[in-house]
Amino acid sequence: MPISKTARLNLSAVILLTLVACSEDPAHLQPTGFSVSAPELATPFDQYLEQSRTQVSSALQRTFTEDQLPFGETYSLAEVAAMRSPYQLESRSGCAPGQRPIGFLLLHGLSDSPYLLSAMARDLVAADNCAVARALLLPGHGTAPGDLAQATRRDWQQAARYGVESFAGEVDSLTVVGYSAGATLAIDLLNRQRESGNVIDQQVDSLILMSPALGLPGFTVRLSPYLGWLVRWTGIEQERDAAKYESFSVPAGGQFYRLLQELEWQQWQPLDVPVMMVVSDADETVSVPDAAQFFCQQLSPESRQLLWYDSAALQAPDCSGVTRVDVSANDYRVRSLSHVGLTLPPDDPHYGFQGYYRQCLHYAAESEQRQQCQQDDDSSIFAERHLLESLGIEQPGTLLRRTTFNPFYDDMMSRILRFLGQE
Repeated sequence: MPISKTARLNLSAVILLTLVACSEDPAHLQPTGFSVSAPELATPFDQYLEQSRTQVSSALQRTFTEDQLPFGETYSLAEVAAMRSPYQLESRSGCAPGQRPIGFLLLHGLSDSPYLLSAMARDLVAADNCAVARALLLPGHGTAPGDLAQATRRDWQQAARYGVESFAGEVDSLTVVGYSAGATLAIDLLNRQRESGNVIDQQVDSLILMSPALGLPGFTVRLSPYLGWLVRWTGIEQERDAAKYESFSVPAGGQFYRLLQELEWQQWQPLDVPVMMVVSDADETVSVPDAAQFFCQQLSPESRQLLWYDSAALQAPDCSGVTRVDVSANDYRVRSLSHVGLTLPPDDPHYGFQGYYRQCLHYAAESEQRQQCQQDDDSSIFAERHLLESLGIEQPGTLLRRTTFNPFYDDMMSRILRFLGQE
């Protein structure tokens, strides 16, 4: 019996996926042997910092050749290691004798690094003269993408717990700032803290959730736990972003999807701690409707706030505590804020309006459009990637750069500080 056209196509797809799975990955997609793991709970934080920085540096030196300037002329490997490593910032000049500072734990997102929360950490500490902020590096991150493919959701949960426990007996109160998957880990930890008072010694007093990943859009994400056996990478890049990975690990995505499945936040009673969320309605990486539902249904109306960046992509949720910001009212040619565009100011030297790194991965590698997008500072517009489809009709010749900064950053931080009672 002759094979149908559909069967031939399916067979070809299986063969192609098998060949991709069996082919040898380039160096940056292989495990480095220096992956930063979740520390034991009793590990002093300064020891964790030193060990992590050493491992990140060793991994980068093993994977990349310094003289090839893999991250461009601006960054040496030592500078890249510093950007990606965990850190602690503190201000104790105003601490009275015996007074414990207020604490902040910062958790970055999947494929990211602590750099993406560095501006917020500086501003949170600067707003109080008795404060300490600690930013973790989640397991599998900061080194090379190959290490992320080996990490599990249990590793990330253990790291988040370690971060909270590291403050035990040291701070007067603790706020967890979570971005994307880091926000999910913060919510997960808080719920487990609520269910069992003995889970952690240090209590979480409030949450700041940036672009929270409480659901993932699209059907294919549901297959990620299984696709990882055949396809281990999507969007393979040469890795030119000094602050985070560009290539995405399908197994890591599958691990995160399983974490979301286990979370089952729709079944919870409302959380009883103050929570502030910051969301872009144009975010295409996470499910914005799920974030809105979580805000309206799982948070106490008396202690919740949502800062909603409105670009007319979705209707703002109809419940109390929502503040809309019209994205069109900015001076930076920003049409919409992206998933990666909330946590850093326009003057950030790496991701800012005139920063070194330009996010143009939505154009084909080595294409003329990507090259122009990376070089053109005068006419490119900034938006989430979905606008790319309409640009050719709306403004012929216009190039889109994914928004990697927040034109309203100062206003956002003022609102966050007021929410925390620091202004």
